[in-house]
Amino acid sequence: MYLPSSTYRLQFNKAFTFKNLRQNLPFLISLGPGAIYASPVFRAVPGSNHGYDITDPLQINPEIGTIEEFNEVNGILRKKGIGWIQDIVPNHMAFHPDNYWLMDVLKMGRNSEYADFFDIDWDHPVYRDKIMVPILSESDENIIRKGELSLKYHNGDYFFNYNDFSIPVSPDSLKLPGNGSDVYELCDKVNSDPELMRAILIQQHYKLTHWQDVDQALNYRRFFTINGLICLRMEDPEVFSKYHELIFRMVGEGKFDGIRLDHVDGLKMPVEYFNRFRARAGNHVYIIAEKILATHENLDPYWPLQGTSGYDFLAAVNGLLTGIGVKQLTAFYKKKAGIGFETEEVIYSKKQSILKANFLGDLDNIYRQLTVSGLFRPSSVTTPEDFREALGEFMVSCPVYRLYGESFPLNRDDQNLIVSIIDRAIRNKPHLKTSLEAIKELFTSDDNINQIAVEPFLRIMQYTGPLMAKGIEDTAMYTWVSHIARNEVGDSIDAPVISIPEFHKKMIERRNLLPATINATATHDTKRGEDTRARLSVISDMPKAWISFYNEWSVRVNKYLLQVNGKSVPDENEKYFICQVILGALPMDGRPDVPFVLRLEEYLRKALREAKTNTTWNNPDLNYENAVIKFSGDILNDQDLIEISSRFFIKLREYGIINSLSQVVLKSMCPGIPDFYQGTELWDLSFVDPDNRRQVDYARHGSILKKLQKEMTNPGFFKELYKTRFQGDIKLWMIHRLMKERSSDPHAFVFAGYLPLEVAGLHSENLLAFARIYNEKWYVVIIPLHLASIREDHETNRIFDKTRINLPVHAPKEWESVWDNRNFKAIGNYIEGKLLQFSYPLVIKGK
Repeated sequence: MYLPSSTYRLQFNKAFTFKNLRQNLPFLISLGPGAIYASPVFRAVPGSNHGYDITDPLQINPEIGTIEEFNEVNGILRKKGIGWIQDIVPNHMAFHPDNYWLMDVLKMGRNSEYADFFDIDWDHPVYRDKIMVPILSESDENIIRKGELSLKYHNGDYFFNYNDFSIPVSPDSLKLPGNGSDVYELCDKVNSDPELMRAILIQQHYKLTHWQDVDQALNYRRFFTINGLICLRMEDPEVFSKYHELIFRMVGEGKFDGIRLDHVDGLKMPVEYFNRFRARAGNHVYIIAEKILATHENLDPYWPLQGTSGYDFLAAVNGLLTGIGVKQLTAFYKKKAGIGFETEEVIYSKKQSILKANFLGDLDNIYRQLTVSGLFRPSSVTTPEDFREALGEFMVSCPVYRLYGESFPLNRDDQNLIVSIIDRAIRNKPHLKTSLEAIKELFTSDDNINQIAVEPFLRIMQYTGPLMAKGIEDTAMYTWVSHIARNEVGDSIDAPVISIPEFHKKMIERRNLLPATINATATHDTKRGEDTRARLSVISDMPKAWISFYNEWSVRVNKYLLQVNGKSVPDENEKYFICQVILGALPMDGRPDVPFVLRLEEYLRKALREAKTNTTWNNPDLNYENAVIKFSGDILNDQDLIEISSRFFIKLREYGIINSLSQVVLKSMCPGIPDFYQGTELWDLSFVDPDNRRQVDYARHGSILKKLQKEMTNPGFFKELYKTRFQGDIKLWMIHRLMKERSSDPHAFVFAGYLPLEVAGLHSENLLAFARIYNEKWYVVIIPLHLASIREDHETNRIFDKTRINLPVHAPKEWESVWDNRNFKAIGNYIEGKLLQFSYPLVIKGK
C-alpha cells in the first residue's frame, strides 16, 4: 500500500491553479513532503475559493486548469517521488445552475435520469412531486409582482431567471393555448403577464421559495444548513458508480495515490460506502476519512481506512499543551462574564437552538417517515407532539457525531450508547419519558429485527452530526470563551487536560491501531492558526498573571464601550473573547498593522454571527457588529493600552513559540503521518476561513529555505537561528529537516514502535520524551512543556541542567541532532537535560 512520508495540504482555486503549483514546485520539492494533499479539483461553482461546492465530478475545474496541466505537474511530482492525495466530496453537490444533473431534475422532475441521484423527498406533503428551490429574497408572489423573475430563451431551452440563477423550464409547461411559436414573443408575453407566469410556474417540477423557508419545511437534504449544497444518495450503486467515474479512472492511471473522503458522517451508510470504495479503488490506495471523534471515541480499526484526517491528533496535542491552570481560568471567566451554568448546559442549549432554528423541517420528515411506516402510532400516553419532540431530544442528546450500525439489531456498544442517550434525554425532559422509551425500544430491542426501523434510524444519524457541528463548533465555541485555545474542530470546550502518561497511552494506541492515520494541527476548517492556538495555550500555564492582566485591561477598555439599543457593546463575554483573539493573533512584533486590523474586523463580524447572541447570519444587526468593530479598532489605537498589553504579550509570544515548535515535532514524530497546511511552515497566526485560505508567498518561503540550507554548515547555526525565531525561519527549518528524515524511510516511521522514556530530576514533569524504534534505527524526541508555569524569565536557558532522560540499556550511545547534525553522547544510559538549554524541542537519531 502507498504510504506518504508526510503530506502538504494545498487549496486550489482560481488564484492558485495547476500553473501556480508548477511555478512553485522547486520550493515544495526542496521542502520535502511525501505527497501533495489537494483540495477538490473537480468542476465547482464559478469563483469558489475551496472547491467543495462541486457542480460536475466528471470534469477538472477549468478555473484551476486542464487535465493536461494536471498531468504535467503530477508527472513532475511523481518523478521526484512525491505522491498525490486527493480530497473528494461524496456527500453533496452544489445547488447551482452549472450542476447539470440537478438542472435536469428541475426540468424533468421524477422523469429525469438523475431524479434518484439527489436526496429529495418527492412525497413531501407540502411539495409533493416537486423540489424546493429556496433562492428568493421574499415570497414568489412578491417577486413576480415586482417583475424580478423573467422568462429567458437560450440555446434551445427556456429558463426562469432570478438574479444570477437560471432555472430550466419544463417543456410541457409552455404548451398553453395562444402562446405562439416565436420564442421571443413568448418571453415578452409571459414577462408582461403575471397571471400567465404563475400558470407556467405552477406546472414546474419545482417550487420557488424564500431562502428562509427551508428551516421549517424542507424536502431535500442539505449539507448542514447550507441551502446551496444538496446531498446525494450515495448508497445507491448507480449514483456511486456515476459520481466516481473520473476519480477511479485517475486512481487506475496512478494519478491519485490516496483519497480523502470528505464529510463521511453525512452518508446514509458510511461503512458500506467505505467497503465499496475500497473494493473499487484497490488495496494499494491510501484512504482516510474526514471524521471528528468525540472525547473518548475511537475510529473503528476494522474499517478499510488508514485513519482520519487528523482532528483527533490536534485535540490530543491541544490537551497536552493545556496547563492545569485552566480550571482557575474557568472560574475567573464565569465570574467576569456573569455565567452561572456549565459547559454541558451550553452544548445542550446550543444544539437545541440549532434544531429549532434550522432543522424543524428535517425533524418533521423523520417523524413522518416513522408514522407512514407504522412504526409510531399515537396513543393516549404518546401523542404526536410528544413523540416528535422526543425524536428531537434524542438527536440533541447524542454525544457523538453518529452511530455506524447499518442493520438491526445494532451491536451491544451502539445499543448501550442509545440507552445512555435516552437516559440523558429523560433527565432533561422527564415529561417525554414514555415517548423516549418508545424510541429506545424501537432501536435497541434484541427482538426487533424489523428492517423497516433501520431507515428512520439511518436518517436520524444523518442529522446528529450537523447538530453537533452547528451547535458546538459553529455556536458554542463562539459563546463559551473561557480558554479559546480549546475551542477547536475536533477538540471540545470542556475537554480535560491531557497528562504526559495519558498522552503516551494515546500514542501507543495510535501506533497499534491506526499507524498511518493523519496527524494534523491546521486545516482549512480550523478555527484559528496553529501558532495562535499554541500561544493561547500558555495562558493556562500562568492563570494568575492572566487574571491580573485582564482585570486591568478590562477596566481600561471600558471607556471605548458603545451603546446600541440601550446595551453596552461589546458585552462582557465578547470583551473576554476579543482580548484573547487579539493577543493570540497579533504579529510576532506585537504591532497591529493595517492588514491585521482589517482581517480582525472581518473575523469579528463572522464570529459575532456564529455566536448568534446579538446578531446572526439570517438577521444581521449591522449597528451592533459595527460597534464591536469600532471598539476593537479603538483599543488597538490606544498606545497606553498597547503598552500594558505588550508586557503580557511578550510572555505569551515566548512560550507560545516553544509550544509551536513542540507541536511541529509532535506532529512529525508521533505515530501517524504529519500533514502541513499551506503556508504554515512559517508562523500561522490566521483566523478562521476565509482568512486561512489567503495566498502563500512561496517565492519568499523558497528564498528563506535556500538561505538556511547554505548557512547550515556555519558554526552555531541553530543557536543563531533560534535567536531570530520571531521571523519563523526556525519553524520552516524544523519542518524541512523532519520531512527529509521521514522521506528517507516512510515505512520505518509508520511502523516504528513508540517507547515512552522516563524523565528524572528537577522539573521532570515538564519534559515529555519518547523513542521511535524500527529495526536498528532509533530516534529520541524531547519536548519541553508548560515552561511558563515554572519560570518568569524567558531568557533563562539552564532550566533542565538537573534533569535527565533515561534510555534503555540497548539504546545507542552516540546521537546526532536532526536540526544541525551536532553530535551528542549518552552518559551511561541517560541523556543530560542541559542539551535543552535553549528550550526548544529536540530530535536526535542514534548513530
